[in-house]
Amino acid sequence: MNRKGFLFGYSGSLFSSALITTFGLGVSSALNLAGLFLWVRLLSPAEFGLFSLVTGAALMLNALGFEWLRLAGARSLTDPSTPTGVSTERLSAWLHVAALLAIALAVAVLAATFTGLALPGLPPRWNLVMLLLAISEMPFAAVTLVARLQLRATTYATAMIGRSGLALGAGALLVHAGSGPGGIVAATALAQFAVTGVLVARDPLWRSALTSSPPLAEHTGLVRLGAPLVAGSALALAAATIDRYLVAATLGLDAAGRFSAPAELVAKTLGFALMALNLAAYPMLVRTYERDGPAAADRALDRNLVLLLAIGAPILLAFLLLPGPLAAALLGPSAGAESASLLPLLAVAALLRLLVNFHFAVALQLARRMALTLAPSLVTLALLIPLARVAITSGGLGGFVRLLVVAQGAGAVSAWLLARRALPRPARRRA
Repeated sequence: MNRKGFLFGYSGSLFSSALITTFGLGVSSALNLAGLFLWVRLLSPAEFGLFSLVTGAALMLNALGFEWLRLAGARSLTDPSTPTGVSTERLSAWLHVAALLAIALAVAVLAATFTGLALPGLPPRWNLVMLLLAISEMPFAAVTLVARLQLRATTYATAMIGRSGLALGAGALLVHAGSGPGGIVAATALAQFAVTGVLVARDPLWRSALTSSPPLAEHTGLVRLGAPLVAGSALALAAATIDRYLVAATLGLDAAGRFSAPAELVAKTLGFALMALNLAAYPMLVRTYERDGPAAADRALDRNLVLLLAIGAPILLAFLLLPGPLAAALLGPSAGAESASLLPLLAVAALLRLLVNFHFAVALQLARRMALTLAPSLVTLALLIPLARVAITSGGLGGFVRLLVVAQGAGAVSAWLLARRALPRPARRRA
């Protein structure tokens, strides 16, 4: 392939899908950013810190219970021989496993609530709010995943916009009524349930999957593929969200809120831009790997990395050069000064983490080296957890953010080395 064709080697269907996916994610992310701006202004720093901790814990429950299954489905549900591009039997097995996991997670959280177990500093009733959000994430992720695998970008975009719009509107009403952080979380969960119900009712594939009786081999195949991802999903999310808990444990909820506001801003902007490409490219990468082999998929991964960097670098540059104006305009004058000092390094750390998630981990998943996806997060956590208190007490939030960059950088280097072993460069040259 010549140099000119390197960046434009994807098929027209990928670019069409990417365009629609990007539009959907763009509108959805704009609504989510509007929510962030609104919550920062309506909630006190301590309340925003509480909101950040609760949503992080709900995402961790989802990662432990369901994220590994979503990733296993993304890798295994595709069936190019079917009219829909998705195997009905495998999707049915996926639903059976997901239902069992939902029951197990609900039992565990309810048991913890009745025995008084909860996050430090939170009453046990918050467990129920976390459970509601975690349970709602699973079916919403399922319907959007299937839409992507079917290359139905319009359905995916509609779902994302509908969820974000409903969550923002209902959340604003509930906060205005005095519900605080719990109302925002409840609004998000209800929006996800509502959008999921509409998509399932409209797609015949779901009706077939819900009434199908797949063989036991489909269930065990999913579990075998996804089992190594249970720890990997939890560790990846822990590496992305543990920062707020480390700040809260050392400096309290108020500091956690002041840290989380710029961290969320970076995550929502950089994350949106890179996720749009990843969501459109992942199904095509899987199909390329299955149809044309590892060498062809690896060349596509190279092109994907160039596009990820081309999209992420300008956003990173904006945070590096204009942190003050961005913080003041987006987070408000009260949060602007401190947030401006944190934004540049938070953006560097976020870009490193996103490259691990959207490129290096994808290479390991394509090669079915699922257990290796644990390593980058373990490296990051091994540096963050023991050194966080020292970094915070000696350098405040700025010192902690510097440690965060080092930890995420170490995780990215380990992910790069593992990805090269999974899809080695000599195979690329021979191809």
